[in-house]
This record gives sequence, C-alpha cells and structure tokens, in this order.
Amino acid sequence: MDGPYRQSAPHMIDDLKANPQRYSFFRAVDILLKASGQQVEERALQTQKVEDLIFRVAPGLGFPASDVVSLRPVDEEAGDELEMTVSFLGLHGPSSPLPSHMLETAAWSAGEEGVQQAFNDFFSNRLVWLFYLIWRKYRYYVRYNAGATDQFSDWMFSLIGIGGDESRGKADVPWAKLLTYLGVVAGRVRSAEMVSGVIAHAFSLPDVSIRQLELRKVEIPQDQRARMGSVNMSLGQDFVIGRFVEDRAGKFTVVLRNLTFQRFRDFLPSGKDYARLKELVEFLLKDQLAYDIELNLQRNEVPAFKLGCPDTASLGWTTFIGNTQREGLKPVVLQARG
Repeated sequence: MDGPYRQSAPHMIDDLKANPQRYSFFRAVDILLKASGQQVEERALQTQKVEDLIFRVAPGLGFPASDVVSLRPVDEEAGDELEMTVSFLGLHGPSSPLPSHMLETAAWSAGEEGVQQAFNDFFSNRLVWLFYLIWRKYRYYVRYNAGATDQFSDWMFSLIGIGGDESRGKADVPWAKLLTYLGVVAGRVRSAEMVSGVIAHAFSLPDVSIRQLELRKVEIPQDQRARMGSVNMSLGQDFVIGRFVEDRAGKFTVVLRNLTFQRFRDFLPSGKDYARLKELVEFLLKDQLAYDIELNLQRNEVPAFKLGCPDTASLGWTTFIGNTQREGLKPVVLQARG
C-alpha cells in the first residue's frame, strides 16, 4: 500500500515550498505530515490541530487558480511552523457563505493589514483541518503506515483478535500482509486452501500447499493400555495391542515447493523464517493439530557439497550427495509439532 512513490523525499518538500500552486491541497498536506512524522489522528482527536502547520484562507475575491495559494514559514528565522494559504472553505474569500459586502470589507481589511482576516482565520484553521480529517478518514491508502502501524490497521486487526501493538509484538510474524486475508481469517472455517494462501502471501512464496490426513502414531497413555485380566480387554471395544495407535485425523504437512537455496535455508530451524512460519501456522489453526514442514528445493539450486562449509554441510538439511538430476531430490521434512 505504501509504495515508494508516496515517500516524502527532501526534494519533494523543497519543491512544495517553492511551487505550492502545483500541488493539490490534500497532496500538499499529506507530504508535509509524512515529512514531519506526526501522528495526525492521535493529535486531531485531542485538539483538532496538528503542530507546525497553520491554515489561512486567501481574502481575494477572484477565481482561484489552485487549491494552495502559498506556503511560507510563520517566522522566517525559526522556520519550524508553516502557514498554508488556501483558496476555499473560509469565512472570507470567493467560497465564503457571507454576504458580498462583508467579503469586500474583509478583502479591503487584508490589504490594509487589518485584524478581520486574522480573526476569521482563527476559525478557518480549525474548519480546514476538519475538512482534511474527514477526507482522510475514508481513504485507507492515505492513513496506512508502513508495517500497518496506523490506527485504522490496528482496528482492522482487532477483527482477528490481535488489536494493539502488544498483541502483535508477541510473535515475529509479517502481520501487515495478513490485512489482505482479514475476511477469511476472521471466519470460523480454516480450509487448507485458505491456510496455504495466507502462508504464500505472508512469505512471498511461489508454491505452497497443505497435505492433509497424514499418518502418524500416537502413544497410548499408560492408564488406557490393555492389561491382561485388568482393564481395556474387551474385544471390539477398547482392546488395542501395543503402545501406539495409528491416526490420520490429527496431522497435516505444510509443503513449500520450488524454493531457491536462499529461501530453503530461511525455513530451516536455523533460518530466519522458521520460527515466524510456525507462529503464523499456529495462529491460523483453531485446533492444535500436529504438523510437519516439508521443504522442496529446486533442482538447479542444489549446492555443491563442501566439507567445512556451514551453508552446504549441514547433515540432513543441506547435504546432497550423488546425481540429484538422475536419482531425484528428496524433500527435507521438519517436525514442527509432534
């Protein structure tokens, strides 16, 4: 959402100050606020005003050529506080609702350096700020901050139970990418297609799937095992031979295919994304099922085996011996939760 073209680079600030008439009102204010780093919505809820930017309305009665008439510092020496003169939405000027004789008096007073314009601008400043905040309220692409740290994104995260920075800070998960899937994540159903789609989008992976109904062996608790002449010896009811029972209803596998070697290493237990992937999968699951993570490396990405090299000599993870093109490349399966 917050692409490079929206960044407030220094040259944009300089150009805005030199040629404010070239910018629309909303774009100009957006650039100034992003450059100052102020939390606009939090301040506006308290004072309906943001520091370092004051609005005035041009007193002239001519047809306005642009939204922004001028942009200059209030104090030439300090230069911290800016004053933006606009051509709309004021108690004087061409768009004022007041009678014409009052507008003419205000225009004359401005030329004679009277106090009427300053008095009107006391109210116009708040009015223009409210106008900007109303426009901003319904434009998420303007309110969005990198990393989904803005207030509206926080409200959206509340739909899936992770509203507030403290809730999201407990896990190192790319939460911002989950905004695309808020609708399905907030639902009660967790299908394999939904989980694989969220994982693929969150980690920018080309091919992710969920293999369901995986066979596993579950250990029978000691008090539930069959004991001759004691308990659990009814044939066809509770009698089971051995310490384990086969089960296909409690395990699945997250399959990652077509991985480059770098991405392959990222999802190993020593990689940067292994813990993040586990956190995301366990967040998406409603039932705490057992699961494995299967990593499939691209054939042309198989590294040459070198003793002593930590990247290619991790036994069982990155060690490949033989002709993988002819014999086939076996995936690496990691037990995430048993």
